[in-house]
Amino acid sequence: MKRLRKEVFLFVLIIFISIEPICAKTLMSDQYLATDAVDYNWIDISKTGKEILADSCYYDFNCPLEIDFTFYSQKVERICISPRGVISFGESPTIFNYRLPRVYKDYDYWLIAPYWDVLSTRDIFSNEPSNSVYYQVLGDKPERKLVVQWQDVSYHFEDEPGAISFEVVLYEGSNKIKFQYKDVEFENDGSSSNGKTATVGIQGPRGAGVESLQWSYERPVLRNEYSIMFMPKK
Repeated sequence: MKRLRKEVFLFVLIIFISIEPICAKTLMSDQYLATDAVDYNWIDISKTGKEILADSCYYDFNCPLEIDFTFYSQKVERICISPRGVISFGESPTIFNYRLPRVYKDYDYWLIAPYWDVLSTRDIFSNEPSNSVYYQVLGDKPERKLVVQWQDVSYHFEDEPGAISFEVVLYEGSNKIKFQYKDVEFENDGSSSNGKTATVGIQGPRGAGVESLQWSYERPVLRNEYSIMFMPKK
C-alpha cells in the first residue's frame, strides 16, 4: 500500500513538473503598462463594420480617427491601417516588421502593432482574396470604441498556407489599447504561427523620445483566444 502511494505521488509530481503553467505577464515602460491578465472578449465586426483593404498587401487605408484618442500624450487625428497587422499615425508602416523601438533617419514609426508581419488579404495559393480588414466605431461618446479587425488574413509567402484573425480595440476616454487574438495558427502548424515571425507592441512618435513597449519580437508567445491590454500610466 505504501509503495502504491509512493508511485502515485511520483506520477503526480512528474505530471505537475512537465506542465508549463500559463502565467500572467506584465511589462512596463515610462508611459505604458501592458498585461495579458485581461479577459478575452472577441468583438466580431465582420458583418457590421466597414470593409477595407480587400485583396491587398502593399496598400494601406488612411482615414480620420472617429473617436477622441490620445496616444503617447498626443491627440491622434488620423489613422493608417495596414493589412500587415499594424496601425500607424505617422508614416505608412514598412512591409517588413522590425524590433521595437525602431528608429531610422527621419522615418516616424508611430504605431500600434498587434501582429506586424508580412500579411495579406490575398491568398497566395489560390491567388484570390482571402478576406479583408474591417473597422467600426461602437458605443456613445465619451466612451466609444474603435475596433479594427483583421479577418482571415494570409501570410504573403508560399511556405505558410492558412489564415489568422485578430483585432485592436481603441478605448475613448481611458486611451487603453486591447489586442485580441481569435486564431493565430496557420495550417502548417509552423514557421509563422503564434507570432513567431511578428512584432507585437506599441511605439510613440519622435516627439515622445521614441519610447516603445514591445511585447514580443519574432517569438511564438501568442495563442488562440488571447488578449493583451496596453494602458497609459498617467
